[in-house]
Amino acid sequence: MPIKRTHKKSRYGCDRCRQRRVKCDEQLPSCGICVQRKETCQYSRISAPRTPWGSDTRPALHPSPSPGLSMETNDSPNADISRGTSSEQLDRQAHDEELPWKGDSVRFRELELMHHWCSSTSGSFSIALAPVFNGFVVKEALRHGYLMEALLALTCLHIAFESEDNTKMSKYCNASLHYQNKAAVGLRGNLATLSVNTCDAVFASSICIMLCSLVSPLLPTSRNRTVSSLAEAMLGLADLIRGLATVVVAGRHWITQGPLNDVLLLGKQDVKYPQSPFPIEQLRKLNDTRREDDAHQIFQTTIASLAGLNQEGLHTMPWLIRTSPHFLDTLRQGDAIAKGILMVWAVRLWQEFDLWWAQYSGRVLVEDISTELEPLGSDWLPLVQWCREKVEL
Repeated sequence: MPIKRTHKKSRYGCDRCRQRRVKCDEQLPSCGICVQRKETCQYSRISAPRTPWGSDTRPALHPSPSPGLSMETNDSPNADISRGTSSEQLDRQAHDEELPWKGDSVRFRELELMHHWCSSTSGSFSIALAPVFNGFVVKEALRHGYLMEALLALTCLHIAFESEDNTKMSKYCNASLHYQNKAAVGLRGNLATLSVNTCDAVFASSICIMLCSLVSPLLPTSRNRTVSSLAEAMLGLADLIRGLATVVVAGRHWITQGPLNDVLLLGKQDVKYPQSPFPIEQLRKLNDTRREDDAHQIFQTTIASLAGLNQEGLHTMPWLIRTSPHFLDTLRQGDAIAKGILMVWAVRLWQEFDLWWAQYSGRVLVEDISTELEPLGSDWLPLVQWCREKVEL
């Protein structure tokens, strides 16, 4: 008599497949069905930890590898993590994106980068956290090479941001891509298993890469920078934030016991809320001109969620992962209402954090999106003018 197989049904498929009650192949970052249907794939369930019986070592957590520790814009190497590129391919790409410096000058440049990190870039998260990032995080970077590459990548972008010399800016942007590629190689190998020994390094690396992924496509030297490419960048950023949240869920016990615990409290520190309300009614009026549109209800819900950022004291960055996947689809398709909503979100990003990356990213997003929306007619002018004034354009 044949042996009855044990039940192996997975309960960790993507949200859309579970909603449709169809079998999900659970591929990351997007399952086969969502890829075929050209829809945003999202995993809200994390697979349970698997501890090997009889192991003498401290158990490692096995969260469902983040659908979001990735960046799907063409300008970022983290897109390759998202597409499942092998470590060997990523390693080759790291060498293909060569440093603009050669020979012994590399040592001096990297010494310059570390000095800039310790004296300036380490304050990119908050002034209060600078000692943690130029002390504990640097020590962790000496133990985990991919974290060191992530620090160097973000520092390159910071120097590029501060530079007024286009040639210098271009060199440091190219160097950042090189270090991001190398960081992606190491980080990809540590996403599947998270342990007490790697949790802090993975967490810190993910934060740095998230900021790189936000800033990289916005710098003037970015390849093929268009409003559409910026919208794609925000979609990838949403995936990255979602993945970072997965790491926090899986490793919170370890993170809260170490120096990086204060990072988890960052949202409650150094936050300045805008004094004036969002132009929510303007967004609603623009949306109501398309009541017959299938996306009308999607935008109505998203606008209400955006209003909640002020009313409920919520924070800007996580809002991207609280929005409906359908809204992200409309943003990918270039819908004007979706871009208007993103433009208002960019104002909030600019207002909330008095940090170089938030100020720069918020202003550039508003500038580029408003330039595209302004020609759409007089109905758009109040919203465009409000956003531009708020970011001092």
